[in-house]
Amino acid sequence: MKPFLKSPLLLFTLSACHLLPLSGFQPTPFFKANCIQCHGPEKQKGKLRLDNLKWAPEDPNNLELWQEIVDRIDIGEMPPEEEPQPKAADKEAFLKGLAAKFAIASQDQKQVVLRRLNRSQYRNTLEDLLHLDLSVNDPTEAFPADDKEEGFANLGETLQMSDFLLRQYLKVARAVVDKATFPAEQPEVKTYPLGQKIPSSQLPKPDEQSGREIPGAGQKR
Repeated sequence: MKPFLKSPLLLFTLSACHLLPLSGFQPTPFFKANCIQCHGPEKQKGKLRLDNLKWAPEDPNNLELWQEIVDRIDIGEMPPEEEPQPKAADKEAFLKGLAAKFAIASQDQKQVVLRRLNRSQYRNTLEDLLHLDLSVNDPTEAFPADDKEEGFANLGETLQMSDFLLRQYLKVARAVVDKATFPAEQPEVKTYPLGQKIPSSQLPKPDEQSGREIPGAGQKR
């Protein structure tokens, strides 16, 4: 069974005493006002129908579907830009209400969480691996904000992964790798016997991007 995915994209950090009054929240009015025209009985874009969608926290697949819906509404992908947008207060109430439902469900399903890198950790990892400066054009800027708990954004229980967010991580990874690489001729393969001193003229040049010298230059190999 897949681990329970608590939303990493909700913008509210709520204590249990604040969540309990909202646990009976019903999303149907929000769906009717903003979603049913594309995800109702007559049309089901993306094979998604919301007018008869039930909240079944005991079913991991049902929770993952709700996670996907929350992710897309939270970052503004649903409804699409060309469609009328919900009022900010209505959207906030919808996300806050579902945050309560997810929190109550998580109390009933204590399982090992799926750990992931948060936004800053992911960006720093890409910079270290590919020797790129991503501080100006941050590829993770479009990611929803990481949920925090007790002021920390790197706790495993709040860093859950949805299918939608995983696709965003992979999309950024491909784009950054394309930026860091380019087609060129393969370098000539050279072999140096052990104990032979390598002429300085044959040593690799310093890393042009970082300016760092190659370790061991001029030493015997």
